[in-house]
Amino acid sequence: MNRLISIVTPCLNRADMIADAIESVVRQGDQPFEHIIVDGGSTDGTLDVLRRYPHLTVISGPDKGIYDALNKGIALARGDVIGHLNSDDLYEPGAFAAAAAAFAADPGLDSVGGGAQIYEDLTLVRDCSSSRHTELSFANVLLGAPIINARFFTRALYRRVAPYDQTFRLVADRDFLVRAILAGCRWRAVEAPIMRYRMHGGSLTYTRDQASQRRFVLENAALAESWLSRRDLPDDLRRCCRRLFGNSVARLAWWDLVSGDPAQAMRHLLVHRGAPSLRPLAAAARSVALHALTRRVA
Repeated sequence: MNRLISIVTPCLNRADMIADAIESVVRQGDQPFEHIIVDGGSTDGTLDVLRRYPHLTVISGPDKGIYDALNKGIALARGDVIGHLNSDDLYEPGAFAAAAAAFAADPGLDSVGGGAQIYEDLTLVRDCSSSRHTELSFANVLLGAPIINARFFTRALYRRVAPYDQTFRLVADRDFLVRAILAGCRWRAVEAPIMRYRMHGGSLTYTRDQASQRRFVLENAALAESWLSRRDLPDDLRRCCRRLFGNSVARLAWWDLVSGDPAQAMRHLLVHRGAPSLRPLAAAARSVALHALTRRVA
């Protein structure tokens, strides 16, 4: 018997894109689904677009960002399996069938994931379809592309792992996936492509806008420090968090140097939590050295 799949889409002022996202769900075939749209109070005609699709469950009103919206949608979901679809992205044909088949083959699974591709207009700019991208590991979700929208999770896993942490406005998906791994999430990768991300100026993460990229990197550093402040972390998680922190510091300092602000670059490298410290510099140096070594070996 096919399990009901609940799709949750957070949305704010996406009148120009959300119909494509909805249609990508409708085209999934005979797999039973429900589609929940959590709108943050759009004023651009998005709600008019949504009214064209009577099968949707729509709630609209102020929220505290994308992860607050996801938490609201997950709380409403009736399906045994839950997926996330951003309002500017698309499911690939056959995504639901591939996920349903994997869950049916192994009912004990907590998660099924597949490949994702990132497009800018009609140009493929990044392919995240290999096992290096689809595996659920600390290294992948912290240092790679977590591609959470190409993953499906059971509602039971959400009950175990708890909701998205709204402390993070951009990287709560990474935090959630770390907690899922620590909770013993049983997962399987499928070969089928699942998700098509669309890169554009209004995207929160997949964008060429440097101000947006900077906010994303700053949150990555904060996420790494949040986990590093805890005791009894697995060694591989601690290593990945240290590398994520070093990567973030190095990138911020490099951007400042390139933009002609060496003083700010030095503050990133020599100040930690408001006090002079060599910790950021040491972390950045390790990150740069490891990156150079990895490239040389490859």
